[in-house]
Amino acid sequence: MLAVGGVSDLVVRTLYVNRVSGGDPISVATRGADGTGPDTDTPVLSDGIVYSEIAPAELAAGNAFLFAFDLATGDPRSWAIPRALGPIVRWGDLLVWRAASSAVAFDLKRHQVVDIPAQLASIGDATWISSDGQTIRWQGRGAKGGWLKAYRSEWGSVHEYVLPWEDLSPPLSSWGRYAVALAGQRYWILDVETGQYAPLTIEWGGAIVSGGLLATSEMANAKGGSAGLRELDLSSVPPLPACTR
Repeated sequence: MLAVGGVSDLVVRTLYVNRVSGGDPISVATRGADGTGPDTDTPVLSDGIVYSEIAPAELAAGNAFLFAFDLATGDPRSWAIPRALGPIVRWGDLLVWRAASSAVAFDLKRHQVVDIPAQLASIGDATWISSDGQTIRWQGRGAKGGWLKAYRSEWGSVHEYVLPWEDLSPPLSSWGRYAVALAGQRYWILDVETGQYAPLTIEWGGAIVSGGLLATSEMANAKGGSAGLRELDLSSVPPLPACTR
């Protein structure tokens, strides 16, 4: 199993890959002192290749480069792409992200920017996106409150929910049928197959879902301090019975 992450100081940021079982990290790319280099916050690892946006120190016309590093051969490649606003996520054989004026898709087999699937066009209006590879979700703000949309290739249409939170904010994490979003200074979990949702934390707490695990934490008080970390294996439980509209 591999993990991708970043190491940073005041000048240099390095994108690396490490085996969870141990061993030396593999350096993938380094950001220079002038700011040119990888976005180490949201790299994507797919079929032994690490993908990351490379942003030059001075962006020209909103362009950047998608950098790919083959872990087996050590070969790097890059392609010009529209600058990403927020994370780049993998959905099936596509990388998907939000650019300045639209959603963008990059085909991992053809190695080129392709037309975005019609169902994902509104990602261009999103504030954040998330994907577990099969189900992609994106969220935004509207006149009636925050909204969250989800799509899976076998669904007939996009699932869309308008939620009673005016300040639905990044980040957004997801796995399977569940999405975890921040609204009203607390985290909520939403079932994207039914639209049911429930609060996870009190104010100033934290929550994330990834790889089948849901983790939540609380602050001991408004000034800080940890009240503990709780973890739930979502793969071993039925749809959350506490979810209710």
